[in-house]
Amino acid sequence: MRAKISVTVKIRGKKGFTVTLTIIRKDLKEPFDVSIVREGIDIKSVTVEKLKNGIIFVSVNQFNAKTNEEFSKAISDMILQEPKGLIVDLRFNGGGYLETAVDLLSYLLPTDANAVEIRQRGKDNEMIKTKGGPKILNAPLVILVNEGSASASEITAGSIQDNKRGIVMGTKTFGKGSVQEVENFADGSSLRLTIAKWFTPKGKTVNHVGLMPDIVVEMDKNDVKNKVDTQKDAAIKYLENLKK
Repeated sequence: MRAKISVTVKIRGKKGFTVTLTIIRKDLKEPFDVSIVREGIDIKSVTVEKLKNGIIFVSVNQFNAKTNEEFSKAISDMILQEPKGLIVDLRFNGGGYLETAVDLLSYLLPTDANAVEIRQRGKDNEMIKTKGGPKILNAPLVILVNEGSASASEITAGSIQDNKRGIVMGTKTFGKGSVQEVENFADGSSLRLTIAKWFTPKGKTVNHVGLMPDIVVEMDKNDVKNKVDTQKDAAIKYLENLKK
């Protein structure tokens, strides 16, 4: 999974630029190159499912430019429904924009709560805080994570954990605690620069170590093969038990 996310990060970039991929196949003796031109892919990043007993399940698969708008609509609908519990699924979410993670946290935490700390060489440490706006604060919250949850997903989970807003459940996350910028050049090449590191509100880093959930729930191969979501089921059971 770590290799998959690393490859995805390298392929992503400004559309219109050419990327050369070196392909290795078992049935061929030599690798070969394939050149592709980056294009925009319009993928809905937020999906909502209303579960039994008033629990709402929200899957966020990436933190892109449209995530805030999509999550805002979902939150508005949720507030009207007065959910008895909320599950935010960040599994296999490789991250995205830091600002979008703060936007999402602004719906789940009080205004001016500590969201994430940025530490950059030559500059003062900056604690980024949540914004105002519509909020869903009363519903018990579970954040689902796994080894595919990276970057902005870890920012979100770490902030919820440090602010004691909810429970983080699943398996240890990927461990990407850096803030990066991408410079694209006319020849199609690009340079990815690490400009800062981020820390949770309580000063913890996940870089290369990952974030440990409050409640560890493993998924084995049989679960995946049989399409059984043990982690989702555990989150539902946890929220249901809170009401007893």
